[in-house]
Amino acid sequence: MAEDNFDEEMRQLQINYLEETIVNLRNINSGLTACLEDLSAFNIDETYRSVHSLKGTAGTYGFMVFTDPVMHLEDVLSRVREKKMEMSAAVLRFIVSSFEILIGGFAEARELFIAGNIIIDKDSEFINSYFSLVVNCEQIVSACPVPERYLKARDGNAINDAENERAENIPDK
Repeated sequence: MAEDNFDEEMRQLQINYLEETIVNLRNINSGLTACLEDLSAFNIDETYRSVHSLKGTAGTYGFMVFTDPVMHLEDVLSRVREKKMEMSAAVLRFIVSSFEILIGGFAEARELFIAGNIIIDKDSEFINSYFSLVVNCEQIVSACPVPERYLKARDGNAINDAENERAENIPDK
């Protein structure tokens, strides 16, 4: 009985986490989108901290499916932060697109979780969308390695057409 209460409390914490994360990601993405008009308004430190926290809390709450994409985005932000990668409008558009995909992934996870289904797995549309974006924007984020299992997207497997279209609209620099 006590174990059932703990499980239900943990489930409610996980649902709350997903809901709060979706709101936070939307707020951050709204600010990032505004920065597309004025690149100098982009706050790399704030964005990096948010993504770093997201990586840790997603794992803590058991949503490991987000680890690879968030870790990759954190790596991109870290390189910009350390001035190992030049901040450009194209890089910011990649970051904004990444946040949009993460919002969709967390929303999908929330719906599945509430319905009592298994959380999205490593072959989900969310994962494929994110790494398809990465592969299609390779020259922008080439300094940040993509896990080998996602390079299959380069051959046309598991590529989401909408993400392809979005990636094609991101100029080199």
